[in-house]
Amino acid sequence: LVVKDRGPLQADGYGVVLYIKDQGSRIEDVISDPSAGRKVHLAYCKTLRQMEEGGKFERYHLKREPDGLFLVSGSPYKGATMEESVSLSVCKNCLKQLNYGGYRQLRWIGGARNKATRDFDYGAYFENYSSFFPKLPIRDEKSPTGYTADWKEISKSVRSDAKNCCEMCKVDM
Repeated sequence: LVVKDRGPLQADGYGVVLYIKDQGSRIEDVISDPSAGRKVHLAYCKTLRQMEEGGKFERYHLKREPDGLFLVSGSPYKGATMEESVSLSVCKNCLKQLNYGGYRQLRWIGGARNKATRDFDYGAYFENYSSFFPKLPIRDEKSPTGYTADWKEISKSVRSDAKNCCEMCKVDM
């Protein structure tokens, strides 16, 4: 659960960021061009609020002491799961909210905003910024993505224990 704070994220005295490790079937594109990947979040921005409202917040992984490289994974269509470290771009909504480096004043023309997201310096950022972040997301960078290998057995057991009845609406499945 993320505390709805307007500043940068921090946990246990370390600068942290959130990102989506699972890049899905686009993993090969992300490895060849990291700017095509999902973005890294520095603050509880508009994008994170929308993801939380849509029930998709648990897709995020936390990375402590970010250095600019992020472990991503995914499976190309009909391919084996791939995993690699890439330099994902920073979220434009985060930079806009924080107005880091005068981001709001940068022009779209000439690609200044795109350059700011691609060439972001995590070291410089976390030397100057911190805030309180008392709760951590469930997963960190080392956590696996997707379902566990025994998912089918777990699912079958849970449904059997519930006698195939939905716990929320009580519909008998």
